[in-house]
Amino acid sequence: MGTVIEYPGKRGTTFRLKYKDASGKRVTETLPKGTTAKGAKEALRDRESDVSRIGYRRPDKIRFATFATEWVEEYVTRRALKRTTSSGYRRVVRNHLFPEFGKLAPSEITVARIEKYVAKALRAGLSPRSVELNLTILGLIMKAALKRQLIPFDPTPLVERPKKRRAVQPVLTPENTRDIENAFAGLILETPQGTKRENLIVALLIFRLIMGAGLRKGEVLGLRWKHVTVGNEAQIRVRETYVMSAADEPKSDAGKRTIDIGPRLASALTAHREWSAYSGEDERVACNPRTGHVFNANSYGDLLREAMKRAGVDLAIRPHHGLRHSQVTQSAAAGMDPFALMTRSGHSSMQTTMGYVHLAGQVYRDEAEALEERLYGDAAAQGPS
Repeated sequence: MGTVIEYPGKRGTTFRLKYKDASGKRVTETLPKGTTAKGAKEALRDRESDVSRIGYRRPDKIRFATFATEWVEEYVTRRALKRTTSSGYRRVVRNHLFPEFGKLAPSEITVARIEKYVAKALRAGLSPRSVELNLTILGLIMKAALKRQLIPFDPTPLVERPKKRRAVQPVLTPENTRDIENAFAGLILETPQGTKRENLIVALLIFRLIMGAGLRKGEVLGLRWKHVTVGNEAQIRVRETYVMSAADEPKSDAGKRTIDIGPRLASALTAHREWSAYSGEDERVACNPRTGHVFNANSYGDLLREAMKRAGVDLAIRPHHGLRHSQVTQSAAAGMDPFALMTRSGHSSMQTTMGYVHLAGQVYRDEAEALEERLYGDAAAQGPS
């Protein structure tokens, strides 16, 4: 049986618990200031219950920073995470979790302490989505600490999550898209032969690949001619991506996909291959026109902004992700089946795709009329009698 020891003092009474953990080791635990005699007895019952129920042992003397560092390296290796994902996990642990929890023992990380961090992060301007990601990774670390018996329970599921609001992003209209293409064409015609003119030609192709096929930045930069088919059944096969200055596979199975493309984009690809000095099967489609290496993404962004200014399109759109956002939204607005849109876009879940469908205001008029036809036949058009 454990005992509760009371220590009266000038600043109040302190209570300590004495009991044996599942290993038979004697444990002395000082309870937080403000704990009452009744609360101390309840805490002792909880500890003794943990010992008999889950085999609770006294936590090792290890700080969160040490444990989290070991955990993140083991986790990314065991799960074989892609380099971008691994880098993101390490960045969250290093830049967000260490400053707040690093010096604490895992057992000192309470619900109140985590919720204090959430409020602090939101006040500092961190988005609710970023805070949610940080909490998710913290939860994975605390779950591992629970398995190691470093903590008696995982507090993260009890933490109130911040409300996430979908950021309003500008979307190119079909007219904007045509105007930007025409602006690119005008810049190419007016620019003398040389490096800039060649870069403009590649930048226009990148614009068309994103707006015509919805490719991500890394997928555009990693695309090779052997993955492009033109003709009656024109397709792009996404098999490689270029991120963090290196070639890699798409980070999910959904990312490996085959995209049917229209005749306009197929014709543009055919013309570009005839023009490019790097048209071999294993060479990159949208490459540096002078070296064949990966095209500079910053140069593309500068040239796109120049074309948008010429076209009079005054929207703050990110050169790659923003255009892809526009492409997926316009595909939904055009009435593309959500499952087909999910597959073409390389989304891993329908939830992500449906966000674009709702954003596009897709009302499914054809489907609604087809349902009435099935239920009521000719009477559907006649109205109530």
